[in-house]
Amino acid sequence: MPGEAGVPEKHFRYLQGTRPIGHYRAEHDARREEHPAFRSTADGGYWVVTRMAPLRELFNDPGTFSNSGLTLLDPEPAEPAIPMQLDPPLHTAWRKPLMSEFSPARARALDPVIRARCTELIDAVIDRGSCDFVADIAQRLPVSVFLTMLDLPQTELDRFLAWEEAVLRPDGDPEGLDSVRAEVRGYFADLLASRQAEPGDDLVSRMTTWRVDGRVPTSAELTNLLFVLFIAGLDTISAQLSYAFWHLATHEEHRARLVREPEVIPSAVEELLRYYDIILDGRRVTEDVELAGCPMRKGDLVLLLSGAANRDPREFERADEVLLDRSPNRHLTFGWGIHRCVGAHLARQELKVVFEEWHRRIPDYRIPAGFEVRERAFVQLSVESLPLRWDGPSR
Repeated sequence: MPGEAGVPEKHFRYLQGTRPIGHYRAEHDARREEHPAFRSTADGGYWVVTRMAPLRELFNDPGTFSNSGLTLLDPEPAEPAIPMQLDPPLHTAWRKPLMSEFSPARARALDPVIRARCTELIDAVIDRGSCDFVADIAQRLPVSVFLTMLDLPQTELDRFLAWEEAVLRPDGDPEGLDSVRAEVRGYFADLLASRQAEPGDDLVSRMTTWRVDGRVPTSAELTNLLFVLFIAGLDTISAQLSYAFWHLATHEEHRARLVREPEVIPSAVEELLRYYDIILDGRRVTEDVELAGCPMRKGDLVLLLSGAANRDPREFERADEVLLDRSPNRHLTFGWGIHRCVGAHLARQELKVVFEEWHRRIPDYRIPAGFEVRERAFVQLSVESLPLRWDGPSR
């Protein structure tokens, strides 16, 4: 329905709670085919960009589209998330040391750790012939690897998982949520202090030696960054793993191909990242601008439906199909331009290892008949539960 001056408007709410899996993908794709961008009248109003071309234009203009409005749930945070909600030049200063910690070489060097942790998790479920892939594998692996990067014991895993659940899937208790956030930040502040006193060879120890914008970062800034790496970085990998394994459990021909041709796994990872993009990021407009025919004003918020853009038939042939060997595959799942996800190399490495190790040992699996897999939209899309069954152990 057109709004003022013919600008398309819709009452589009991207947070609708829990729905059967595929609901959000279908809705976002439908909105993309209607308009490259439109004005949502829901929740105070915001712009929604749905197609690849305008999204690339937006990503390439970080001066006009500020990351300060990264999440529409909290567009004016009292303490911006470092470095995600910073703009250049400060964002650039923080990103430089981070890039060295999350480089392709460091991701490859972590392969033995990722593989060992993945093997341990598979060992714990393989003889049962069943698991909840979300709870038993997808959520545990990224946190386990993160603990190793921080040189923390694996006995902390359940504590970190409980924190992650409380912060990312709150039960509607604001005071309880604030209490959990304070507890996590306090833990990281104490960890920083201990590594400053007795440094080792780990991420936290190296962070205490950084120089950002020509100065030593404060403990509060580094605590902020550790909180962001934990909360924003790990659950994204969990969610991507969960969607990927839902797909493989429901597409026997794709699952069989990964088992038969493990060399296709790297491109399969990219394709499943493209097709099941879980990100629901935002931006704030810093000056009046027109994008995809929409007159956006200074201060407006913009929702980026990068998942819809990743399935844009104007960009990809057979965009609505999963092609495991698709090439090229210039998707937006990790963003684009200066704000491209700093953890992308580590995420790819973890997905690749899980695909390899799981299918080497459990090549055939299924979702129990009658179980409805459901997804949730909050900070991002995520799978609630994914029960898998298989016929006996395979060593």
